[in-house]
Amino acid sequence: MKKILFSLALVLPSILLIAQTISLGTDNEYCPNVEYEFSVTLPGAYSSISATHMLITQQPYAFNSSNTSFKFKAKFNDVNIKQSVEIKYGANGASTFKPEYKKVKSLFYSNDASCTIIQPKFSSNNAPATSFTAPLCLVSNFAITFSKIKWHTAFETPTYCFGSISDYEYLLPANWKLGNITSNGTTWLQGTNAVTITSDLTSGNGQTILIRPKNTCVSNSANS
Repeated sequence: MKKILFSLALVLPSILLIAQTISLGTDNEYCPNVEYEFSVTLPGAYSSISATHMLITQQPYAFNSSNTSFKFKAKFNDVNIKQSVEIKYGANGASTFKPEYKKVKSLFYSNDASCTIIQPKFSSNNAPATSFTAPLCLVSNFAITFSKIKWHTAFETPTYCFGSISDYEYLLPANWKLGNITSNGTTWLQGTNAVTITSDLTSGNGQTILIRPKNTCVSNSANS
């Protein structure tokens, strides 16, 4: 009898662990406005599905004979907050499976300082600085570098940061260059966290260089 009880004790946790699953895990990072296909397995028959802060683009389909597994399609919205689906199942839909996704790569809400902020270093002194001197009437090349900042999910306690952002945009004074691209003074230019800037002979005095993270997951995404 002791052997039988011991075997049951080992098997039961395994059954509980696989009772409700979703194919796209909550620990993965996701792009907004991209349609994903989810596969779900439940311990009871499906009843209903709803979403919070994300969009179900195709209702459940491809059910098995017992209605305990199926697929559905959905998109994460371009907003960096927790997004979730809620699936009801079992007798009268009394049981709930609610996967919550916090790793949606969006820049809708500004980054929290604890997820790191952009602190540029200039080639002239290799120390964090917010201003520098470029000689007038002289074309100067200088490097800007900084540590990659993290993605941020807003309204979480404690603050929730994940991954890292590789792409950034720069707004330069007119006629200055980012690499070999000349600025018109109004268009953001895409770069990374390590770029070379070339000043202009006559413009830029007293003006600023702005830097912001860029979401390259999809086009027309939100930027903070």
